Amino acid sequence: MISQDKSVENEYQIKVTKTDNIASANSNLEILAIENYLLNPPFDNSITQYKLEVSNDAINLNVFAVPESEQGKVTISGNENLKEGNNNITVTVTAPNGITKREYKIIAYKRSVNEEENYNKEQEEQKENLEEAYELEKTSVNSEEPPVVMANENSKYIIIGVISISVIAIIIIGVIIYKKYRRKKF
Repeated sequence: MISQDKSVENEYQIKVTKTDNIASANSNLEILAIENYLLNPPFDNSITQYKLEVSNDAINLNVFAVPESEQGKVTISGNENLKEGNNNITVTVTAPNGITKREYKIIAYKRSVNEEENYNKEQEEQKENLEEAYELEKTSVNSEEPPVVMANENSKYIIIGVISISVIAIIIIGVIIYKKYRRKKF
């Protein structure tokens, strides 16, 4: 391809795999998760770009990636020796045919020391607000007046995070049990 002013020429290659056996060309992930962190957006095998924010003391990330096809292979790079700022993690899935590949990219932002201090202060404030709200709820159960909740706006994100982590854990356990059952069946 040549630019309109004919000053720049680029060459592009498109690799196409034609097969009658679609299963042998399956390079999708069934599960993608990072231990102790949530992907943004939540994992969907049709989405190949993700972001997450990690603590300043994170050096390595444990990436859990399971291919849809049991014969598929997964390689992970960029999840070790994290530096402050953006870190690029690539999860490559190779289909059973050994030719078809798909890459899932994760940008892991590692907070600086100052950002980490601010983050920890915010978390502590949210924790205190939740504890306050809990105490108010507890005392209002015994009284006739409705409870007054003084929780911070960000407290809902903590609750959503806890629920999300629980759901991810349940899904992972379910997939592992399903795969073991499926292997025994055949």
